[in-house]
Formats: sequence, structure tokens, C-alpha cells
Amino acid sequence: MLLRAGATGFDVTSSRDGRSAAAELLDRFSTLSGQVHALSDDPWRLMWGPDRRAYLPFQERSSTLIAWRDPVGPPEDALEVIRCFQAYAAALGKHAVLLGMGRTIVETLPKNSFHSVWLGTEPFYDLRTWHTRGKARTEIRQACNHARKHGGIAREVYPLRDADIRKGVEDVTEAWMRARPERRSRSFLRTAPLENAQDRRYFVVQGDERIESLLVCSPVSLRGQYLQDLVRRPDALRGSHELNIVTAMAVFQREGLEFVTGGIIPFYDPNRPRCAQRPQDGGVLGHVMGRFDHLFRFSGLQQFRAKFVPSRVVDIYALLWPGVLTPGLMRDLCAVLWRPGNRPATKTDELAA
Repeated sequence: MLLRAGATGFDVTSSRDGRSAAAELLDRFSTLSGQVHALSDDPWRLMWGPDRRAYLPFQERSSTLIAWRDPVGPPEDALEVIRCFQAYAAALGKHAVLLGMGRTIVETLPKNSFHSVWLGTEPFYDLRTWHTRGKARTEIRQACNHARKHGGIAREVYPLRDADIRKGVEDVTEAWMRARPERRSRSFLRTAPLENAQDRRYFVVQGDERIESLLVCSPVSLRGQYLQDLVRRPDALRGSHELNIVTAMAVFQREGLEFVTGGIIPFYDPNRPRCAQRPQDGGVLGHVMGRFDHLFRFSGLQQFRAKFVPSRVVDIYALLWPGVLTPGLMRDLCAVLWRPGNRPATKTDELAA
């Protein structure tokens, strides 16, 4: 157990020390994309609830504790874990920020305990009913047909077993990053397909001589998968992204999985007009996320994801305590969410080699 002086009574560990217990809880209870980040090589710490039935992953910065996604564990334990996290931040004299919280968490928190900002939505697809028939999915079918007609072949691949595939994954990722340098990041949200490759699933659309498009999926739990990274060449075969997703969904259906999530789509709500797809707040988090909107051009992601009609969507929020804007908090958020430059090598890279 790792405790800070003056903050006794809190059950806080490094993610490495708690990895086994955290992985078991993820398999059983995880419901949102990205909760598996807690098992990565990034500097995560885990705030545990009573009897270690649930935990909340977070990173510590000079002024701020920054948590990611809902607590993992039985839903009835979530509020107690968040209360512990808030109290721990207070004991350290730091701000508490919780990113990517689902609407249920926000609605069950005591009033005025956190300042909340709507960040977007997360679409979910029920694999028991998923299909590409009907007028609403015409664009998907047309895109897939175009890719197939022009030689695109979609399949699942295994880069840890096949050196040629691993090289192809690296090549298409590098081409994608060269097109826009801001895509290179060392934050935990980085696009690094070969990290944690032993836990991920890979789907590609191949043309005559190269990989046109890459889809990297990560587990949500034993019941579902997360369509995490979509990477393509700037001049990729049109329809290759759609064909990749449809192929992966069909594979997961055959395996008997329950759902797939498309991950957080920042500032997007299918029930709002496009002009309203912005942070609904002029405060600190709205300002920070507005900067990321300008940098990463989320509108393209919104337009693409809109083709895939979800079974349901979950509103996603950021929570801030206390609701005070400081330069330190701004700096900490930017450092955690986006650190420009190439990432350092990891143990997974060594495994792949």
C-alpha cells in the first residue's frame, strides 16, 4: 500500500501492485471504454473502496489528482470510492478531477459535491441485434461494397505472431501520424497500436501491397470490446474504415460477446443539432476541452461515427472539485491528456520484438 504523509486512512496502491485484483474486477464489472487503461504502463494509482471491492484509477500531478472513467466494481460501491478520492485530494491539498464519468454517476452524486461539465457521449452496440440492413445503414453498406470492389480484403491479424503484419501495422500508423503531427502523443490516450498487444485484437483492410486501414480493439470486460483506434493512410481505399468495423463486429457476434462500444465521442450527441456539439460550459473544463476540440478536430470523428446507429448512448461528463480555475490545474490536465512527442519504448515493444 502506498500512502502519503498526512493522508493516512486511504487505501491507495500503484497499479502495478494492484494489477491482479484490478484485472479481475475489470473482467467482471467494467462497462465503459478505456477502463482497461489502468493496467497500462502509465503512472496509474488505484484508490480502493471498502474491502477492495472497487477501485478508481488516477494519476497524480503537482496540483491535481486526475481520475479516469467510472469506478470499477459493483455499482453500489462507486459513490464510496469517489468520496474517498475526494477526501484524499483534500488531505493532500489538491484539486480532484474525474474525467469520463457516466451520467448515472453524475446523477447519484450529492448535489454541489462536484462541478460537472458535459463532454460528449459514448455509443454502445448490442451485438445480439446489430446488423447493417435498412435505410439508416445505407452509407455503411455502400462504403464496404466500394472497398471490396476495389480489392480491399478485411481480416483479423496477429502482429505478435507475424513479423510482416507487425511491420505493416507500424507503417500504416506512421503514415497516419505523418499526415498530422499533433497525433503524436505520449499521454495515456496516445495511439500506439502495438502496446499491450497481448490483450488487444487487430483487424485490417489490405489492398494489393499494403494495409489500408487498421482497427485496434481493447477489452471492456469479458462481455464486450472497445473499438479503440482507427488508423488509415491519408490516401487509403475509401470505405476501408467501415469495412474494418463491420468485420470486427461480425467476429465478435460469432464469439457470443454482448456489446461493442465506440468509445467517447467528444462533444457529440446524436439528439442535438451539429451546431450544439460543444462543451456546455464556459468554465475551466469547457475551456480546456475546447482547446482539444480545436487541436484534434473532433468534428471528423463525429461525422464518421454518425454512420453507425448505436443501440444506446451514454452521456459522459467531467467532474471538478472544487470548481476553481487555477493555472496549475490547467497545466496538469493538459499534461495528462496530451503530451506531444514520440512515446518511450515499453515492455510490450520488447515482447513484440
